Amino acid sequence: MLGLAACGHVFFFLLGYIVDKGSIYERVYTIGEEFFPLPFLLHLIVSILLLVFWLMQLSKNNAFKHFYPSNQLQLIGLYTQYFIIIFAVLTFSLSFMAGEKTHLLVIDRPFYGAEEGTIVQGLLIASLFISLLVLCVRITEVRTLLLTIVFSGVLSLALGTVSAFLFSIFSDANLFFSLVVWMYVAIPFIAILIVVTNLATMPKLFSGILINFSLLFFTPALYGAILLIFKEETFDNMPVLNYGVLLSNFLFILLYAPVLHQWRAVPE
Repeated sequence: MLGLAACGHVFFFLLGYIVDKGSIYERVYTIGEEFFPLPFLLHLIVSILLLVFWLMQLSKNNAFKHFYPSNQLQLIGLYTQYFIIIFAVLTFSLSFMAGEKTHLLVIDRPFYGAEEGTIVQGLLIASLFISLLVLCVRITEVRTLLLTIVFSGVLSLALGTVSAFLFSIFSDANLFFSLVVWMYVAIPFIAILIVVTNLATMPKLFSGILINFSLLFFTPALYGAILLIFKEETFDNMPVLNYGVLLSNFLFILLYAPVLHQWRAVPE
């Protein structure tokens, strides 16, 4: 799959290199704009086809049914593999812009580096979420993941109702906002605590739903907690925060791996 993704990056690099936009002045100050709409649609189609092909290969090889990682490192290695493959498939736009800049020899301009840094951070977040979805399917199978989505929707409605009630009580908007955000942030950590302390006594389906929920929402919860604690200080260091939370997700998967192994061993 990485080989196919590499071919895609070469293609989009060449496409960006040969694109014609008129004068040099116009092209230098509109780098990346030629990616829309046609190259973007092509990127979208190619990315979806590659992801579907990859998932079909996993399903064809029964990778979703036969999942028995022997240790923590094997599980985090598998998750890292998913993340790298998905990130490679989602980042053809960067190769397109690299082709444009190579043609125009503006690689070292700081503005474009900052702009691409923002794009990379967004693509990393998207890759992280899709990788977690694949990992959830790999560990708990599709049925449990779908029930997790239903559970998350019902929980969101319940929390929304509680938020509306709190809004009628508190007159201080800042206090209300902080309380509601902390409520949403606390739920994934509570789910983790319940799974860790009661895994052996809970029905496997319910514990699987909580495991998926904690995997999917740990990173947003951590992100929200950091923003609430440090507030304005974090906005001056958003790239550091984004990459730090990303690395924290990998550390969480590594530490959570024994729970995942234990859940797999629980009889149906």
